[in-house]
Amino acid sequence: MNRRTRYQQGSVQREKRRSGPDVWIFRWRETGPNGMSKQRKAIVGTVTTLLTEASALKAAQALRINANQQAPHSECGPKTISELVAHYRLKEMANESRERKAFSTRSGYECYLRNWILPRWGNVRLDQVKPVAMEE
Repeated sequence: MNRRTRYQQGSVQREKRRSGPDVWIFRWRETGPNGMSKQRKAIVGTVTTLLTEASALKAAQALRINANQQAPHSECGPKTISELVAHYRLKEMANESRERKAFSTRSGYECYLRNWILPRWGNVRLDQVKPVAMEE
């Protein structure tokens, strides 16, 4: 009998560090190849950059997309342009992926995202985006 895959929201918790400021940790469960559930976690940011739990939850949206990519339904993907941009920043422009894009490319993309795309298109749902309007 197959179990239904559910969309998981995950949770954000504040965790103390030995040195440095406290951090926000995003926690979720992942099913392994043997069918057993495994607890996972990832650092969202420090409490100095993300002051409230609500801001940490908002920043964890890109991680939530990754946690739910096993889900077969369409609800697991990004719903708005801002969620898509957060996912892109996490996967393509993170510090670990420096080999993929040059510094000038990343800074140029970040400038476009921050100054033009997010202010105009950030709250627009992906299913409402029209190519002609985006091109303009």
